[in-house]
Amino acid sequence: MKIPRRYLGGGIARMVPRVVRLASAETRPDRNVDIALAALTHNELPKVFDAVAYVDLLRRCIEPMFCRVVALKANGALDDAHGLRFQTLLESIRTNLPPVPTDLATEIARAADALRSMTVPMDLERWSGDVGLHFALASSFGRKGRLLSSIVRFCRPTRCLELGTAYGMSARFILGMHPQARTLHLTTIEGYQQTYALVSPQLRTKYGTAVDCRLGWTKDVLPELARSISPIDFVFHDAGHTMEDYIRDFSLVVDSLAPGAVMLIDDIRWDDARFYKGPTNTYRGWQAIAEHQRVRHAIEIDGSMGIVLLD
Repeated sequence: MKIPRRYLGGGIARMVPRVVRLASAETRPDRNVDIALAALTHNELPKVFDAVAYVDLLRRCIEPMFCRVVALKANGALDDAHGLRFQTLLESIRTNLPPVPTDLATEIARAADALRSMTVPMDLERWSGDVGLHFALASSFGRKGRLLSSIVRFCRPTRCLELGTAYGMSARFILGMHPQARTLHLTTIEGYQQTYALVSPQLRTKYGTAVDCRLGWTKDVLPELARSISPIDFVFHDAGHTMEDYIRDFSLVVDSLAPGAVMLIDDIRWDDARFYKGPTNTYRGWQAIAEHQRVRHAIEIDGSMGIVLLD
């Protein structure tokens, strides 16, 4: 059957505006991010060391972002106060993580650029380079930072513990969510003397008594420390990346975790021959934590991080 030309023309005429509206709605968030970045970086880029990394960190802090979420364990309904907060966090992870506040994002981007520019030698057991390169490999940036700031926002912890300070990026994302009230306190542990000596003065100067920086390996520091700061509401584990490290560190803190505490474990599938010789078995360590009787819910995020809610 031959369709009259006048009908074809009318159909196309009606369809084109709709297609334009849909395309505009689809691309508007990206355009808005580009406009915001242009405004935020207009006077900053000539001053920074790595302009591309600087802009990329800011973009990841403010652009629309969601993560893949897979439940490994779900024990009971999330119908109490802690469970409802955890459910809100999971929904935001699935749909759109809230952006990092703009002033905090720009502050962290400046701090990251200053560290990225450092050419002081950094020599580890199985790796050699400089501070700037090691910082880029070892630090928590926009995506992980968004998750940390969201945990603080929705789960409302007051006593936080970080295992693995590194260059202080994750500490900034955590502490920066309470800039006025200082109701949040973070204790952070770092094993390497060089990074501890570099970063701990910066964190103390910025956050004062809201942060307590400790030097030492978790196996040596945690037994006494965990008891002294109990009850702990939130733990971020970014220290030793082996099955043994995961299980030991969890066992050292679990009795000090408050009801409803949340623990985020980074790099649950980590395996990097540059920094560790032999199998790490990190995923088996994560599974062992998820199976603990105090763990109500265990969730995998993007296949690389694990988060648990405790009873």
